[in-house]
Parts: sequence; C-alpha cells; structure tokens
Amino acid sequence: MRLKATLCWLLSVITISISLAQEKVVSGTVTDGVKPLPGVTVVVKGTRRGAVSDIDGKYKIQLQSDDNTIVFNFIGMRSKEVTVGNQSVIDVAMEENTEELDEVIVTANAIEREKRTLGYSVTSVKGEEVDRVKSTNFLNSLSGKVPGVQISQASSNPGGSTRIVIRGTNSLSGGNQPLIVVDGIPVSNTNISTGSGISGAFDAGNGAGEINPADIASVTVLKGASAAALYGSRAANGAIIITTKKGNIKEGPTVSLSSSFRAESPNRLPSFQNRYAQGYYGKYDKRAENGWGPEINGQVVPAYSYAADTADLPESQWPLQTLKAYPSNVEDFYQTGTLFINSVDVSSATEKGDYRLGFTSMNQKGIVPGAGLDRYTFAVNAGQQLNKVIKSRVGMNYIKSETRGSVSQGGNSPNVLTSIINGIPRTTPLERLYLVDGEQNPIGRFSNSPYWVAEKNGNNVNVNRFFGFGMLEAKATDWLTFRARAGLDYRVDKRFSKSAKGTLGAINGSFVNDDMERTELTTSLMATIQKEFGEKFKLTAIVGHEYNSRVFKRSTLSASELSVTDLYTPANAKNTTSTTDFVEQRLLGAYGDISLTYNNYLTLNLTMRNDWSSTLPKDNRSYFYPSGSLSFVFSEALNLHNDVFSYGKLRLSAAQVGNDTNPYQLDYNYYPRSTYFGQYSTSNNYPFNGQTAYTATNVIPPEGLVPERQNSWEVGTELSFFNGRIGIDLTYYQIETKNQILAVPTPESTGYRSKRVNAGAVQNEGIELLLSFVPIKTGSFEWNSQVNFTRNRNKVTELTEGLEKLQIASGFNGVSVQAVPGKSLELQGVGFKRSDTGEILVDPKTGLRMQGDEQTFGEIQPDFLLGFQNSFTYKGVTLNFLIDWNQGGKMISRTVGDLRYDGFAEETALNREQAFIDRNAYVENGDGTLRQNDIAVTHQDYWQSYSTSGIAEGAVFNKTYIKLREVSLAYTLPPSIIKKTNFLKSVSIGFEARNLWLIYSEIPHIDPETSLFQAASDASGAVEMGSLPSTRSFGGNLKIIF
Repeated sequence: MRLKATLCWLLSVITISISLAQEKVVSGTVTDGVKPLPGVTVVVKGTRRGAVSDIDGKYKIQLQSDDNTIVFNFIGMRSKEVTVGNQSVIDVAMEENTEELDEVIVTANAIEREKRTLGYSVTSVKGEEVDRVKSTNFLNSLSGKVPGVQISQASSNPGGSTRIVIRGTNSLSGGNQPLIVVDGIPVSNTNISTGSGISGAFDAGNGAGEINPADIASVTVLKGASAAALYGSRAANGAIIITTKKGNIKEGPTVSLSSSFRAESPNRLPSFQNRYAQGYYGKYDKRAENGWGPEINGQVVPAYSYAADTADLPESQWPLQTLKAYPSNVEDFYQTGTLFINSVDVSSATEKGDYRLGFTSMNQKGIVPGAGLDRYTFAVNAGQQLNKVIKSRVGMNYIKSETRGSVSQGGNSPNVLTSIINGIPRTTPLERLYLVDGEQNPIGRFSNSPYWVAEKNGNNVNVNRFFGFGMLEAKATDWLTFRARAGLDYRVDKRFSKSAKGTLGAINGSFVNDDMERTELTTSLMATIQKEFGEKFKLTAIVGHEYNSRVFKRSTLSASELSVTDLYTPANAKNTTSTTDFVEQRLLGAYGDISLTYNNYLTLNLTMRNDWSSTLPKDNRSYFYPSGSLSFVFSEALNLHNDVFSYGKLRLSAAQVGNDTNPYQLDYNYYPRSTYFGQYSTSNNYPFNGQTAYTATNVIPPEGLVPERQNSWEVGTELSFFNGRIGIDLTYYQIETKNQILAVPTPESTGYRSKRVNAGAVQNEGIELLLSFVPIKTGSFEWNSQVNFTRNRNKVTELTEGLEKLQIASGFNGVSVQAVPGKSLELQGVGFKRSDTGEILVDPKTGLRMQGDEQTFGEIQPDFLLGFQNSFTYKGVTLNFLIDWNQGGKMISRTVGDLRYDGFAEETALNREQAFIDRNAYVENGDGTLRQNDIAVTHQDYWQSYSTSGIAEGAVFNKTYIKLREVSLAYTLPPSIIKKTNFLKSVSIGFEARNLWLIYSEIPHIDPETSLFQAASDASGAVEMGSLPSTRSFGGNLKIIF
C-alpha cells in the first residue's frame, strides 16, 4: 500500500511538471506609446486563442509549448507580432496605422477584403458614427458622411421614410435606391404608400428604417457596379452592406446599457403676418379663412360659429369677438415631442464561439397630438466552432413596431393636417378649436378643427418583422473553404386609416384596412480558394450560386357611410369594397470572382455573373455580365515613403450589370373590378345586379423584351501625407444605363395608354472627393476634420423614337417631373406669360400677371453635395458636429404658394395699405414695344395672381440649403475612477442634437427637405404640398458597460 501511494505521488508530480512545462502565462501592458490601450486583441498566431486588454491596457494569455508568437491588433493601429521566447512579461507600444494599409472592408456576399486591394471606391462608416446621434431611421445618420450618396428624409411623421440614392438616377422606370444587405443577406427596403399624394396619403416608412442602429457594427457603401456585381441585378444602383455586432473575446461576459432622451420641436414654421384679419380687400368677413381683411385694431365683430353658420342664423345672433392677433396659434398647436431610446446587450466570446444578445426600445411622441411610435427590437448573433473543420453562425432580428396618428399630406383630402393648421385665421385662438365632449368646432364651414383631424383621423401602422440568417462554413483544407448561407426576411404590415363620422368632407365617415405580407428567401453556396504562390503571388478565387424568391400579398378593405360613430367594422358600413393582390418573382444566379495580388501592391480582380429572372421572356431571361478592377499601391511599389508623402494608390474599374423588370408585364392582364365611377353621385360597386366585372390592362405587353444594361467605369486615387495627417480620396465615374424597360405613351386610337418597350438611356458622371485632416494632435488634444464632396451630372441621352419627353411623376395643376433627351430630370409646369424676348408680361387692363405656356423650371437634382465633419477630443471629452450642404436643384412648394395666396405669409403684409406696382413685369404697348409695368393693383390681387395654383412658377424655388445636421458632446470617465468600482468597464455621458440649425435656405417658410412624394419616388423632393414640418431635436445620453 505504501509503495502504491508513493508511486501515485511520483506520477502526480511528473504530470504536474510536464503540464507546467507545456503551458505558461504571458502578461503585460499595451499602450499607444503614451497611455494604456483598452480593447486590444491579443491572440496566439495561427489560432483563435487569445485575450483582450482591460481598461488599464493590461492583458494575460495562456500559452502552450508550441506557441511561439502572439499578435496584437487594434483598430487604427498597426498589427504587431512578438516572439515569446522565454519571456513571461511582454509590454507593447503600438503604432498608429496612418496609411490604413490593413483596413478590412466587408464587400459583396459578406466577403472581407483588405481595402488596399480594392480597385473601386468604397466608403465604410463605423457603427458608433451611425449611433452617435440616434435617429428612428438609421439612413438619416449617413447624411453628409459618404461621398456620392444623397440622403433625404421624405417625412417627419414618426417612423417616416428616408430616400437614399447613390451616384444619381439610373433608371427612368423607378427603383433607383440601393440594395440593403444585413450580414450577407438582402433585406427589403420597400416604401409602399396607402393612398396617393394627390388625394392625401401618409408615409408608413421604408424597410431599412426598421434596422436597429444599436446593433450595427459597420456600414459599407458599395457605390459602383463593379463593387456590387456579385449581388446581381438588384445591386445595379449600389449596395449598403451592414455588419451587425458580435461578441468579443474579453474577461467574461460584457453587459452594455445605453439610454438617450431627446425633445423634438418643429424645425421651421411659416413666418405669419399678424397685422390683418380675415376678409377680402380690407373688409372683415367672418366666414373667410385668410388674411386679406382689415388691420387688427380691437374691433368688435361677429366671430365665426359653425352652429350659427349651418343653422343660417342672422348675423345679429352670431357671437361677438374683439379682434386680436394670436401670433403663436400655429406654433402652439404643435406639442413638444419626445424620443426615448433604451438598449441593453450582453456579449461574450471564447476561442470556440461568441454570442451577442440585444434589446432596444424606441418610444417616440410626435409633435402632433396623438402621433407616436413604439418600436421594440430583439437581436441575436452567435457563432460556434463546431470542430476543427466546421463553424456556424446564426443571426436573428425581430421587430415589433406600432405607429399611431401618422399625418396625411398632399391635397384633395379633409385630413391633410398641415394645410388646415396653416389656414387658421390670425384672430382665431386655439381654444376655440378644442374638442368638446368629443365633438369639433371647425375653423370654417368646410375646414375641420386640426384637433379633430389629429385625434380622430390619424393613420396607424403595425409591423411585425423577422429577418435573419444561418451559415455553415467548412474549411476543407488550408486553402479551400465552403460556405452555405440561408436568409429570410418576413414582414407583416397592417395599416388602418379613417375619417370619423362628423368629418367635414367625409361627413358619414369611412375607413381603410390595408394589410400587406412580404416574404423574401435567399440561399447561397460559395467555395473560396486562397493560395499563395511563392513569396509574391496571392490568389483568391470564388465560385457561388444564389437563389432569391420574393412574394408579396396585399388585401385592402375600404368602407364608407358608417352607421355608428367610432365603430370601424365592415358590418357598420353601408358601402364596402375589397381588393387583393399577389406578386411572386424569382432570381437565380451563378457567379465567380478571381483576385490576384502581386507583391502586396498590385491586385487584379475579375468577376462574372449570370442571372435567370422569372420576370423576363423565356428566351431572354438569362443574362451575363462581368466586371474588372485594378489596384496599384504605387507608394509601396516605388518605395515612396518620407515625412511628407506616406501612401499612394491608383484605382481603375469597369463593370456591366443587367436588370430585369417587375412581374407580370409580359402578357395582357385582367383585373376584377370592385367599383365604378359615375358623374353626379352615380358611382357604385360590383357585383352590380349580380354581375361581376373585369378591367383589362392599359399597357400593351412588350415583344422580345431584353434586360436593361448598365455599363460603368471609374478611376480614382487614395493619397496620404505627413504620416496620415492629410488624406485624399478622389474618384471620377461614368455610368450609362441602356435598354430601359419603359411604358411609353401610345396613340389613343390603339385603345391603350402606353406600350412597354426597351427604350431610352440615362447617363451619370461625377466626381467624389473625400478629404481628411488632423490639424492638431498632441498628447491630450486631437482635432480630426473631414470634408466630402459630390458632384453628379445626370442626363437622359435618348428616349424612344418620336417621344419628346417621358413623365416620371405628376403633382398638382399640371406640375410634373419629366425626362427630356439631352437634359436631366426636370421640373415642369405652367409659367407666367412672357414676351418673345423673355420678359414677364402683365395684363394691360388689370396690371396682373397672366398664365403662360408650360415651361421647364430647371433640374431637380442638386449641383453638388458637401458634408463637413469635425471631431475634437480633449482627454475624456469629445465634441462632434456635422454640416450638410445641398447646392441647387428646383422644387415647387404649394404650402408657400397657399400661404401667399391666402394673405398669411409675412411678406404679404408689407406696405399693404399702399397701392402696389409689379416692377418685375412689363406691359406690351400697342406697337409691339414693351414698357416697365406702371399699373397699380391691390396687394391681394397681386399675390393671388402671383401665387395661384394654376400657375406653378410663382411657387418654384432653388433648393439650396445648409444645415447643422448633427452635434454631440460626450464625456468618458477616466480609467482611474472606473477601476475603483471593481465592476464598471466604461461610463460615458453626453449631449446630442439633430437638425439643430437651418443655417441657410433660399425657400421661405418651410424646410427645403420636405416632400410630397415618398422615398420610393424618383421625384422625391421636387414637389411639396401640405407636408408636416421637419423636426429639430436635442437631449442627452448615458452609456454604461459592465
């Protein structure tokens, strides 16, 4: 027994000795040469085993006997390898990577590439940039930060849509927004309206707006077709590649709490005149809803009463009021909105796996009573190394969103709230318009109380959405990898809009239930070869297959003539109609990608793809398109490194991308009818007398339709000076899209309105410039500055034979956006009458401007875009601000026109007591000569002839504006304080603001970014009418990491 015990003891000692000989611990501190660096990744070279430096820069890593080298990595720093040897303590001072040679970019199909090898322009925005000044739509956070990208917020309704366009309008048939990709899987960015701007519609948001910015690790913008070729035809307009956050290797799980609050108010309201009451030509009229009455001097006059008016009471029985101006009656209607965003996430990682769980609540109260948004997002991203060969990853996102009280905009609807608010007479106190026992006191006989519309007739949207992916990757050899990925985006969108009984203009009430369901399934299989040949050549080759299926279902129920108040069911309606829609399309793709790098400074990349589309004719549904790019880091090839010049690279790329069309365009289609229209209230529903009805398409189907073709090329350079203190990224590009698939007008004698054909071509060419500066950098203070500049020239190079112009979108009273050969997209409408030499003419009998012919007012696209971003850091304090400049482009604002026509605008009160002569117009003499106008008119007649809706020119403006888009100020507690808590890792507190200041605008009374058309329209931003004011917001935030 004693011998056995002794042998066991000896065996234990030997085992422990061998174990100690096989493993050892290395520790140390990582700094930037001055102060500790937290978050540095320390890994054993060739493995996934590692650690992360703590808040004091300290790390500890366990090594095995055959571990010889450890690698230190940190964003913005040069990677550093250290041979361990016999060392047990290794302190490392990392150097800034001023050249960013090893920056990794996520490109098409979630492929990671070193930026230095890319032969096309790519811009990446970090997640903290997107989430710094939070927005309910993350696309707003890209505004002014990416060259070549135009961002416009189409609506300030809670949950409203945002439009994004890269390098201009390429297609005349619509669909010019880029593809949105999350973790390698395309997701829907649709923006479908309920109603139309002509008859009053509301913006229900776009799909990208539901992506949670708190879950975003980075956003990469692929601008050219070369960069997006592997995503196929859907990425013909570029791609927005979103990578979500994952767990990082740290000492135990990390918990992050983030909370922000902002108060919101209208960014810009009209400047009203408060000197004149309602009426006509200086005389008071109690029924008038304008500002053309007498000067307000405390007169006692009859006050408007809806009850007295509808009862036709004599004026002696109407209530009286003392005329008094209420300068803030419009401003006071809008309430202070609030936005609360709270997030919590838990993450961790080991050598074999990682996970991150996130939850975010976004709760917004709008500036209109009753309006709001509640959105809740759950996110999971987890990966696991299953064995030495196979690893897996899964990502899941669930969004539940509820929008309340969304406001209608446009015209021809009793529920366009902004037009109602702006039409409140200056002598009307808001208290008179409050609801009493649920009943309204209207502004006038035909104008509802704004409180009635806001509280009774708001539009609601409920969305439940799931999108996610699953991925398996097998490393067959050290140079061959297989990856299989499947992704699903499933979205259910239920909308409800109503006009309550008692609504003027819809007195018996109505409602609409609009239910939509969208399913998108994407699967892909990809094989990757990465192999080095000798010491100078590196080959990466990819072959893959992709399948994409999209199904859209819609069911709409419209009901009118309600019997019981506030009961919105079909059984309570006298008239009901229903419609359904079903759309399905599929796309198959096979692709290849070959990249060859020589000596780490010259890279040639070639791609090829073939798609098979279900929406094209059988003989033409297969189409092939290639791309090629070249990257040359000449500073390394020619060894051009000194104190002045740090880095230089040249880029060149060319690409072709095909595109298909919408489903069901290839044949004559027949649709069941649910209603028919008749004059003098003779409209009715089908079935009628037991008979059903169908209507045929009004578009002649195409013959031999072929895919659209987009050809593009670009050339660019990236330069760095003074060890990265100055950086330049310059790109010139040219894009031409031919064989456009268009529905062009056809003679009415054919019995159809249009015919679908391949016709037309559009060209875009432009310059993108990104300048970065570090003007000041000391041990405790750093100033970073960045300027991005975009100038895009858009031109319609051809249409089909015999077609002089093609209508892209129409507004009110003949206003439209047209595509004209040799021109860009142009705003057109009726102008003032002019002489043969171009002078504006007045009627010699009245002295008023006259209606002329239809004319072009100018291009709707801006001349250039410029973003100016600055960051100042002093110890733990960081100040950031962004200025956004849009130069040029034309738009029409009927809001401004109506304010002037009705005598509410501030400028209509100027010298109103005096006669007015239009000095900018001329009178035709009897002999054909002209003289400057000398005919005096009243101010009312002048402004109503100048701003009438029948003549668009009086409301057309240059869209130039400059905005202070974002401001943030943050303070991070120093490590010395955090360390004392023993449980906190980081604490920061800050101030944030969005759209804080409209620095300059050439359009009066409104924000020039407001728009009638929603994000999906190519005319977005060209026409404005009855749009809800945009908002400015400011508040604070707190972030704690445990």
